[in-house]
Amino acid sequence: MRKSIYPTGRIIFFLVCLGILSSLGILTGCAGSSPASQAPAPIISLTVQGPTTLQTGQTATYTATVNGTSNTLVQWGSSNGAITQGGIFTAPSQVGTTFITAISQADSSKSSSLVVQVTQANRPPEAPVINGPATVTAGVAAQFTLQSTDPDGDPITFSSTSPGASVQGSNLTLIAPVSYSGSTLTLLVIANDSKGLSS
Repeated sequence: MRKSIYPTGRIIFFLVCLGILSSLGILTGCAGSSPASQAPAPIISLTVQGPTTLQTGQTATYTATVNGTSNTLVQWGSSNGAITQGGIFTAPSQVGTTFITAISQADSSKSSSLVVQVTQANRPPEAPVINGPATVTAGVAAQFTLQSTDPDGDPITFSSTSPGASVQGSNLTLIAPVSYSGSTLTLLVIANDSKGLSS
């Protein structure tokens, strides 16, 4: 039987070399070891919720849902109008398109926007103009015509709460009560639009 003999000095040198290579990270795969893996960075996403149509000057509250981070705070902004850091938005006085934007405080490169259409809010009609005589006889019918315009083009109706007054379309008939003979009667006329505003 043959027996191989290795000089002791060579074995010690080999073990020393293995230890140096391993410490330098050059030797891998020994004893089942493997480099530690890092968890992937979380993906942050945002979604803005709230009304997509507002009238000029109208106020609404917007919220943002933030995923992928425990820091759910956002920075609010708008292309028109004004918005608080609580998400309360006041629409501008001009009609058009507005963008409501939320930016993640955890990662400022992540944001989300919502498109909001701003339409004209209803405006009251102009104060009515009363055309007719300045002096009437008590108990005798007097005729007046009424005029007003609406800035939004809404239909206008007229009404009056003055004693003895009746309105038909844009015509008013006044039969002043006899009790007003020799005194002043104030003729009050109200212009109403079709959406509930009056002047």
